[in-house]
Amino acid sequence: MKHLLRLPFLSLMVFIVSLFVVMPARAFPSMPSSFYGTVKVNGANVAEGTLIQALIGGQVYAEAYSQMYQGDSVFALDVKGDDSDTAAQDGGREGDAIQFKIGGVLADQTAVWHSGTNVNLNLTASPSGTISTPQATPTAVPTQTAIVLIQPTSVPPTVSQPLPTSANAVQPSINTVQPSGVPTRSSSSASIPAAAAQPSPTVVGSGAPDNAEAETQRSSGSMVSVAAIIMALAIVVVIGFILLALRKKSM
Repeated sequence: MKHLLRLPFLSLMVFIVSLFVVMPARAFPSMPSSFYGTVKVNGANVAEGTLIQALIGGQVYAEAYSQMYQGDSVFALDVKGDDSDTAAQDGGREGDAIQFKIGGVLADQTAVWHSGTNVNLNLTASPSGTISTPQATPTAVPTQTAIVLIQPTSVPPTVSQPLPTSANAVQPSINTVQPSGVPTRSSSSASIPAAAAQPSPTVVGSGAPDNAEAETQRSSGSMVSVAAIIMALAIVVVIGFILLALRKKSM
């Protein structure tokens, strides 16, 4: 029985060991070797954006651009480590000699690659000629956004209308004296419309029939409601008597 219990345990152990054997072991990447400091050519600052390169065996493995900081041109770069899983060298190895270039010109200083270090190294160069200056980066032209102009709608001028003449307004009349001595009415008094002079007839008691009909409908509705309530009470009473009688018979 004990042997049977050991079989699953042994099978599990063999499976776990086979996983470690089949899967290749991968090495962790090494930490880079970092450098920082000032950079000057012929004792003067270099232009901001000058290319700084780190080389191992003539191969460039790191690049950075100079910047201005507190009146000095400075740099900072990380030289990555070599990946041991590949056959070709793609980074620094312990003890490799590092050369530096400032704008394409070899610096006077060199360094040694050590994993996980950050070394302060001030680079200088004294070339007879000039170094490669950074190319001016063209300024991107902002994209012009089309602006739709909304033309204001022309508003027609407001025409002031003359105030209507009230029908009850008293028009001044001008009496002209005829040679015969008989006064005549001027044309302005005759321009008053005849309809305005006549009062509109007033209809008396026009709302009386509507009010009477509404009262009739209201009273009839209330009577129907009362009748419905009385009928419902009567039905409840009858049902109560029937239930009471049935209960007495059952007793």
